[in-house]
Amino acid sequence: MPLLNYKNLLMTDWQSCNTSIIIITYESERDIELCLRSIVAYTVIPYQLCIFDNASCDGTRDIVNSLICGNLFADNLCEEIIFFKSPNNIGYAPAINKAIDLCPDAEHFVFLNPDTIVCEGWLQRLLQRFNKKTGIVGPISNAVAGFQRADFWLNKIQPSILYGPGVKLKYLTQQIAEQFGGQTAKVKFISGFCLMTSRLVLSKVGALDDNFFLGIDDLEFCVRVQAAGYDLCVACDVFVYHRGSSSISSFPRKEYQRLHKQMGAHFCALLHERYGDTIPSSNELFGFEFFDLHEFDPQTPYPSMQWQQRLVCLDGETLELIQELA
Repeated sequence: MPLLNYKNLLMTDWQSCNTSIIIITYESERDIELCLRSIVAYTVIPYQLCIFDNASCDGTRDIVNSLICGNLFADNLCEEIIFFKSPNNIGYAPAINKAIDLCPDAEHFVFLNPDTIVCEGWLQRLLQRFNKKTGIVGPISNAVAGFQRADFWLNKIQPSILYGPGVKLKYLTQQIAEQFGGQTAKVKFISGFCLMTSRLVLSKVGALDDNFFLGIDDLEFCVRVQAAGYDLCVACDVFVYHRGSSSISSFPRKEYQRLHKQMGAHFCALLHERYGDTIPSSNELFGFEFFDLHEFDPQTPYPSMQWQQRLVCLDGETLELIQELA
Protein backbone atom coordinates (compact mmCIF):
# COMPACT_ATOMS: atom_id res chain seq x y z
CA MET A 1 0.00 0.00 0.00
CA PRO A 2 1.63 3.28 -1.08
CA LEU A 3 2.26 5.87 1.62
CA LEU A 4 2.49 9.49 0.55
CA ASN A 5 3.21 12.75 2.33
CA TYR A 6 0.92 15.73 1.92
CA LYS A 7 2.13 19.29 1.36
CA ASN A 8 1.08 21.65 4.12
CA LEU A 9 -1.21 24.47 3.04
CA LEU A 10 -0.57 28.02 4.14
CA MET A 11 -2.81 29.18 6.98
CA THR A 12 -4.13 31.95 4.73
CA ASP A 13 -5.50 29.29 2.38
CA TRP A 14 -8.06 28.29 5.00
CA GLN A 15 -9.86 31.59 4.55
CA SER A 16 -11.06 30.38 1.14
CA CYS A 17 -11.84 26.79 2.12
CA ASN A 18 -15.63 26.40 2.05
CA THR A 19 -16.22 23.10 3.83
CA SER A 20 -19.54 21.76 5.04
CA ILE A 21 -19.83 19.08 7.71
CA ILE A 22 -23.04 17.15 7.04
CA ILE A 23 -24.58 15.03 9.81
CA ILE A 24 -27.69 12.92 9.22
CA THR A 25 -29.47 12.20 12.50
CA TYR A 26 -32.13 9.63 13.28
CA GLU A 27 -32.91 8.70 16.89
CA SER A 28 -29.44 10.05 17.74
CA GLU A 29 -30.06 11.50 21.21
CA ARG A 30 -27.42 9.21 22.71
CA ASP A 31 -24.61 10.48 20.49
CA ILE A 32 -25.26 13.85 18.92
CA GLU A 33 -24.19 16.11 21.79
CA LEU A 34 -20.77 14.45 22.14
CA CYS A 35 -20.30 14.62 18.39
CA LEU A 36 -21.14 18.32 18.17
CA ARG A 37 -19.08 19.24 21.22
CA SER A 38 -16.05 17.49 19.74
CA ILE A 39 -16.49 19.34 16.44
CA VAL A 40 -16.59 22.67 18.26
CA ALA A 41 -13.60 21.80 20.45
CA TYR A 42 -11.31 20.30 17.82
CA THR A 43 -12.08 21.99 14.47
CA VAL A 44 -9.42 24.63 13.91
CA ILE A 45 -10.46 26.01 10.51
CA PRO A 46 -13.70 27.72 9.40
CA TYR A 47 -16.56 25.38 8.53
CA GLN A 48 -20.27 25.17 7.87
CA LEU A 49 -22.43 22.70 9.81
CA CYS A 50 -25.50 21.10 8.27
CA ILE A 51 -27.61 18.77 10.42
CA PHE A 52 -30.39 16.94 8.59
CA ASP A 53 -32.74 15.12 10.95
CA ASN A 54 -34.64 12.19 9.45
CA ALA A 55 -37.81 12.54 11.55
CA SER A 56 -36.39 11.49 14.91
CA CYS A 57 -38.98 10.73 17.56
CA ASP A 58 -36.60 10.74 20.53
CA GLY A 59 -34.84 13.77 22.03
CA THR A 60 -32.47 14.40 19.11
CA ARG A 61 -34.12 17.57 17.85
CA ASP A 62 -34.46 19.05 21.34
CA ILE A 63 -30.79 18.42 22.06
CA VAL A 64 -29.65 19.99 18.79
CA ASN A 65 -31.96 22.98 19.27
CA SER A 66 -30.67 23.46 22.79
CA LEU A 67 -27.02 23.40 21.68
CA ILE A 68 -27.64 25.80 18.80
CA CYS A 69 -29.62 28.23 20.94
CA GLY A 70 -27.11 27.96 23.78
CA ASN A 71 -23.54 29.17 23.72
CA LEU A 72 -21.85 26.05 22.28
CA PHE A 73 -21.11 27.70 18.94
CA ALA A 74 -20.30 31.13 20.35
CA ASP A 75 -16.74 32.28 19.61
CA ASN A 76 -16.30 29.26 17.37
CA LEU A 77 -15.08 28.85 13.78
CA CYS A 78 -18.49 27.60 12.65
CA GLU A 79 -19.62 30.21 10.11
CA GLU A 80 -23.13 28.87 9.54
CA ILE A 81 -25.46 26.26 11.06
CA ILE A 82 -28.24 24.68 9.04
CA PHE A 83 -30.68 22.46 10.94
CA PHE A 84 -33.25 20.84 8.66
CA LYS A 85 -36.05 18.81 10.22
CA SER A 86 -37.50 16.37 7.74
CA PRO A 87 -41.18 15.48 8.30
CA ASN A 88 -40.41 11.84 7.47
CA ASN A 89 -37.47 9.46 7.29
CA ILE A 90 -36.36 9.61 3.67
CA GLY A 91 -33.29 7.41 4.18
CA TYR A 92 -29.59 8.13 4.53
CA ALA A 93 -28.42 8.67 0.94
CA PRO A 94 -31.41 10.87 -0.04
CA ALA A 95 -30.84 12.93 3.14
CA ILE A 96 -27.16 13.43 2.27
CA ASN A 97 -28.09 14.58 -1.22
CA LYS A 98 -30.70 17.04 0.07
CA ALA A 99 -28.21 18.34 2.64
CA ILE A 100 -25.71 18.98 -0.16
CA ASP A 101 -28.35 21.07 -1.90
CA LEU A 102 -28.73 23.09 1.31
CA CYS A 103 -25.03 24.04 1.09
CA PRO A 104 -24.68 25.56 -2.39
CA ASP A 105 -21.45 27.42 -1.63
CA ALA A 106 -19.50 24.52 -0.14
CA GLU A 107 -16.52 23.19 -2.10
CA HIS A 108 -15.84 20.20 0.15
CA PHE A 109 -18.18 18.01 2.16
CA VAL A 110 -17.68 15.72 5.14
CA PHE A 111 -20.38 13.11 5.64
CA LEU A 112 -20.07 12.47 9.38
CA ASN A 113 -22.10 10.00 11.42
CA PRO A 114 -23.58 11.33 14.67
CA ASP A 115 -22.01 8.51 16.71
CA THR A 116 -18.51 9.89 16.23
CA ILE A 117 -16.03 11.97 18.23
CA VAL A 118 -13.47 13.87 16.16
CA CYS A 119 -9.91 14.75 17.15
CA GLU A 120 -7.91 17.96 17.26
CA GLY A 121 -7.20 19.36 13.79
CA TRP A 122 -9.12 16.56 12.09
CA LEU A 123 -10.83 18.67 9.41
CA GLN A 124 -7.69 20.55 8.46
CA ARG A 125 -5.69 17.33 8.03
CA LEU A 126 -8.41 15.66 5.96
CA LEU A 127 -8.64 18.71 3.72
CA GLN A 128 -4.87 18.82 3.24
CA ARG A 129 -5.04 15.51 1.37
CA PHE A 130 -7.10 16.92 -1.46
CA ASN A 131 -5.60 17.61 -4.87
CA LYS A 132 -6.85 17.24 -8.44
CA LYS A 133 -6.60 13.44 -8.27
CA THR A 134 -8.29 13.00 -4.88
CA GLY A 135 -11.83 11.68 -4.80
CA ILE A 136 -12.42 10.67 -1.19
CA VAL A 137 -10.49 11.00 2.07
CA GLY A 138 -11.21 9.30 5.39
CA PRO A 139 -9.60 8.82 8.83
CA ILE A 140 -8.61 5.71 10.75
CA SER A 141 -10.95 4.55 13.49
CA ASN A 142 -11.74 1.90 16.07
CA ALA A 143 -14.96 0.65 14.43
CA VAL A 144 -14.49 0.52 10.67
CA ALA A 145 -13.74 -2.07 8.02
CA GLY A 146 -10.57 -2.54 6.00
CA PHE A 147 -7.40 -0.49 6.02
CA GLN A 148 -8.96 2.34 8.02
CA ARG A 149 -9.11 0.17 11.11
CA ALA A 150 -6.72 1.50 13.76
CA ASP A 151 -5.36 -1.96 14.60
CA PHE A 152 -3.80 -2.09 11.15
CA TRP A 153 -1.71 1.03 11.83
CA LEU A 154 -0.91 0.85 15.52
CA ASN A 155 1.68 -1.91 15.62
CA LYS A 156 4.26 0.80 16.38
CA ILE A 157 2.24 2.26 19.21
CA GLN A 158 1.83 0.73 22.66
CA PRO A 159 -1.33 -1.44 22.42
CA SER A 160 -2.49 -0.52 25.93
CA ILE A 161 -3.56 2.94 24.75
CA LEU A 162 -6.16 1.20 22.62
CA TYR A 163 -7.11 -1.73 24.80
CA GLY A 164 -6.74 -0.47 28.34
CA PRO A 165 -9.72 -0.11 30.71
CA GLY A 166 -10.97 2.75 28.51
CA VAL A 167 -9.99 4.53 25.32
CA LYS A 168 -8.45 7.88 26.29
CA LEU A 169 -9.17 9.61 23.05
CA LYS A 170 -7.09 12.75 23.41
CA TYR A 171 -3.93 10.80 24.26
CA LEU A 172 -4.63 8.24 21.53
CA THR A 173 -5.19 10.86 18.82
CA GLN A 174 -2.06 12.78 19.81
CA GLN A 175 0.02 9.59 19.58
CA ILE A 176 -1.42 8.80 16.16
CA ALA A 177 -0.85 12.35 14.88
CA GLU A 178 2.79 12.21 16.00
CA GLN A 179 3.45 8.70 14.71
CA PHE A 180 1.83 9.10 11.29
CA GLY A 181 2.09 12.86 10.69
CA GLY A 182 1.58 13.59 7.00
CA GLN A 183 1.24 9.97 5.91
CA THR A 184 -1.48 9.12 3.42
CA ALA A 185 -2.43 5.65 2.22
CA LYS A 186 -4.08 5.04 -1.15
CA VAL A 187 -6.83 2.44 -0.74
CA LYS A 188 -9.92 1.10 -2.54
CA PHE A 189 -12.55 1.82 0.08
CA ILE A 190 -13.39 4.67 2.45
CA SER A 191 -16.15 4.08 4.98
CA GLY A 192 -19.09 6.45 4.99
CA PHE A 193 -19.00 7.01 8.75
CA CYS A 194 -16.59 9.91 8.09
CA LEU A 195 -16.07 10.57 4.40
CA MET A 196 -14.76 13.75 2.80
CA THR A 197 -15.32 14.49 -0.88
CA SER A 198 -15.60 17.58 -3.06
CA ARG A 199 -18.20 19.30 -5.17
CA LEU A 200 -15.94 18.77 -8.18
CA VAL A 201 -15.95 15.01 -7.64
CA LEU A 202 -19.72 14.94 -7.15
CA SER A 203 -20.17 16.93 -10.35
CA LYS A 204 -18.14 14.31 -12.23
CA VAL A 205 -19.47 11.05 -10.72
CA GLY A 206 -22.85 12.08 -9.32
CA ALA A 207 -24.19 12.19 -5.77
CA LEU A 208 -25.05 9.19 -3.61
CA ASP A 209 -27.57 6.75 -5.03
CA ASP A 210 -30.99 7.67 -3.59
CA ASN A 211 -32.00 4.01 -3.55
CA PHE A 212 -29.73 3.31 -0.57
CA PHE A 213 -31.98 3.92 2.40
CA LEU A 214 -29.53 2.57 4.99
CA GLY A 215 -26.03 1.33 4.27
CA ILE A 216 -23.96 0.18 1.27
CA ASP A 217 -24.13 3.68 -0.24
CA ASP A 218 -20.43 4.15 0.56
CA LEU A 219 -19.44 0.91 -1.22
CA GLU A 220 -21.25 1.94 -4.39
CA PHE A 221 -19.92 5.51 -4.23
CA CYS A 222 -16.33 4.26 -3.90
CA VAL A 223 -16.76 2.06 -6.97
CA ARG A 224 -17.93 5.04 -9.05
CA VAL A 225 -15.25 7.41 -7.76
CA GLN A 226 -12.45 4.95 -8.56
CA ALA A 227 -13.93 4.19 -11.98
CA ALA A 228 -13.73 7.93 -12.73
CA GLY A 229 -9.97 7.82 -12.08
CA TYR A 230 -9.86 9.44 -8.64
CA ASP A 231 -7.78 8.32 -5.66
CA LEU A 232 -9.23 7.14 -2.35
CA CYS A 233 -7.00 8.12 0.57
CA VAL A 234 -6.69 7.37 4.28
CA ALA A 235 -5.30 10.22 6.38
CA CYS A 236 -3.23 8.03 8.68
CA ASP A 237 -2.68 10.81 11.24
CA VAL A 238 -6.42 11.39 11.82
CA PHE A 239 -8.35 9.22 14.25
CA VAL A 240 -12.12 9.64 14.55
CA TYR A 241 -13.83 7.61 17.26
CA HIS A 242 -16.86 5.70 15.96
CA ARG A 243 -19.29 4.01 18.34
CA GLY A 244 -20.63 2.06 15.40
CA SER A 245 -23.94 0.39 14.53
CA SER A 246 -26.07 3.17 15.99
CA SER A 247 -28.14 3.36 12.81
CA ILE A 248 -28.59 -0.40 12.85
CA SER A 249 -29.72 -0.44 16.46
CA SER A 250 -32.30 2.29 15.83
CA PHE A 251 -34.31 -0.11 13.68
CA PRO A 252 -36.06 -3.32 14.77
CA ARG A 253 -33.76 -6.23 13.96
CA LYS A 254 -36.02 -7.83 11.34
CA GLU A 255 -36.61 -4.47 9.67
CA TYR A 256 -32.88 -3.85 9.41
CA GLN A 257 -32.32 -7.34 8.00
CA ARG A 258 -34.95 -6.65 5.34
CA LEU A 259 -33.35 -3.30 4.47
CA HIS A 260 -29.87 -4.85 4.33
CA LYS A 261 -31.04 -7.48 1.87
CA GLN A 262 -32.87 -4.87 -0.18
CA MET A 263 -29.88 -2.51 -0.34
CA GLY A 264 -27.59 -5.43 -1.15
CA ALA A 265 -29.80 -6.60 -4.00
CA HIS A 266 -29.74 -3.09 -5.48
CA PHE A 267 -25.94 -2.98 -5.15
CA CYS A 268 -25.63 -6.35 -6.89
CA ALA A 269 -27.85 -5.10 -9.72
CA LEU A 270 -25.60 -2.06 -10.18
CA LEU A 271 -22.50 -4.26 -10.19
CA HIS A 272 -24.08 -6.51 -12.83
CA GLU A 273 -24.87 -3.42 -14.87
CA ARG A 274 -21.26 -2.23 -14.64
CA TYR A 275 -19.36 -5.53 -14.92
CA GLY A 276 -21.78 -7.93 -16.57
CA ASP A 277 -21.83 -11.52 -15.30
CA THR A 278 -18.22 -11.38 -14.08
CA ILE A 279 -18.46 -9.23 -10.96
CA PRO A 280 -15.09 -8.67 -9.26
CA SER A 281 -14.64 -10.12 -5.79
CA SER A 282 -14.84 -7.97 -2.68
CA ASN A 283 -11.05 -8.13 -2.48
CA GLU A 284 -10.69 -6.89 -6.06
CA LEU A 285 -13.21 -4.09 -5.56
CA PHE A 286 -12.21 -2.88 -2.11
CA GLY A 287 -8.85 -4.44 -1.27
CA PHE A 288 -10.06 -6.85 1.43
CA GLU A 289 -12.68 -9.51 2.09
CA PHE A 290 -15.62 -7.35 3.09
CA PHE A 291 -18.65 -9.29 1.97
CA ASP A 292 -19.87 -12.22 -0.10
CA LEU A 293 -22.50 -11.28 -2.67
CA HIS A 294 -24.45 -14.39 -1.66
CA GLU A 295 -25.25 -12.78 1.70
CA PHE A 296 -27.63 -10.45 -0.12
CA ASP A 297 -29.67 -13.38 -1.45
CA PRO A 298 -33.12 -13.25 0.22
CA GLN A 299 -32.88 -16.99 0.94
CA THR A 300 -29.54 -16.73 2.74
CA PRO A 301 -29.80 -16.59 6.56
CA TYR A 302 -28.81 -13.26 8.00
CA PRO A 303 -25.38 -13.39 9.73
CA SER A 304 -25.55 -13.58 13.51
CA MET A 305 -24.48 -10.59 15.60
CA GLN A 306 -23.08 -10.38 19.10
CA TRP A 307 -22.89 -7.34 21.35
CA GLN A 308 -19.91 -6.41 23.47
CA GLN A 309 -19.64 -3.82 26.21
CA ARG A 310 -16.96 -1.15 26.12
CA LEU A 311 -15.92 1.79 28.25
CA VAL A 312 -15.44 5.06 26.41
CA CYS A 313 -13.33 7.83 27.94
CA LEU A 314 -12.52 11.34 26.76
CA ASP A 315 -9.43 12.98 28.25
CA GLY A 316 -9.42 10.30 30.93
CA GLU A 317 -12.97 10.92 32.09
CA THR A 318 -15.39 8.04 31.65
CA LEU A 319 -18.34 9.11 29.54
CA GLU A 320 -20.51 6.02 29.31
CA LEU A 321 -20.64 2.28 29.06
CA ILE A 322 -21.74 1.46 25.54
CA GLN A 323 -22.58 -1.62 23.55
CA GLU A 324 -21.02 -2.30 20.18
CA LEU A 325 -21.48 -4.96 17.56
CA ALA A 326 -18.58 -7.40 17.76
